[in-house]
Amino acid sequence: MSKESKPQRVNPFKIGSLKNPGVDVFTSRKRSKNKLRQINCANSNIPSPARLDIDALVEGLISIDLYTDASGFVNVHNNKQSLHPATFFKDLYLTKALANGLDDKEVIASLDIPEQQFYGFLKQEARVTKVLASKLRKVTGMPDEFWMRVQAKFDDFLIEHSDCNSMELFEITIHLNVGDTSLSMDDIDDRLYEAGFDDAFINHNAKGAISVSLEREAAKKEELIEQVKIHLLNIFPNLKYKDSVE
Repeated sequence: MSKESKPQRVNPFKIGSLKNPGVDVFTSRKRSKNKLRQINCANSNIPSPARLDIDALVEGLISIDLYTDASGFVNVHNNKQSLHPATFFKDLYLTKALANGLDDKEVIASLDIPEQQFYGFLKQEARVTKVLASKLRKVTGMPDEFWMRVQAKFDDFLIEHSDCNSMELFEITIHLNVGDTSLSMDDIDDRLYEAGFDDAFINHNAKGAISVSLEREAAKKEELIEQVKIHLLNIFPNLKYKDSVE
């Protein structure tokens, strides 16, 4: 016994004529750019902050126009460098904050970090740790993982392109007090380990007083000491250094 076929319903969208045939992709793209420009410039006397230039990803002073085809697609040069997290912080947040009337002290207060650490970060001398990544997220809106990933890529780039012939191995010991009595010895060790001091020997002398001993490569011993000090300040913002450094 054969089944009776059901009558098919007519789809009005297939038989109806379009009143608005639309526009081609190039016209649509042009309109979108004009609209975006109007939105950005409308009722604003404050100059737009500098956008993160893709040229910064290419080594040398080569214009990105050389790698842009007729359709607007950009082929980024393979020989590109990784940027320090401070570059993203300045381009994505700091420029805009300063244009809106904030000064350095207000930015430092919003980050809740020491002034020395702030300027060390801008000079690309301080690394992003989990603690600093969390504070950057609060003021910029960019997640912790973004800042940690950028720092990791920058570190890998430095290792890959470092001149091994100009580097020497130095052994240093820095004595300090972390400045936070609530931290146990395990808490201190955990913070140091997570921040990259897994190769260091930590000696606990008293409540909060520690000695950090390590061997690392650097061009000069003084530069290594200064880098390690800034890194430690990033981990323990209230620390106090003792005079002796070996």
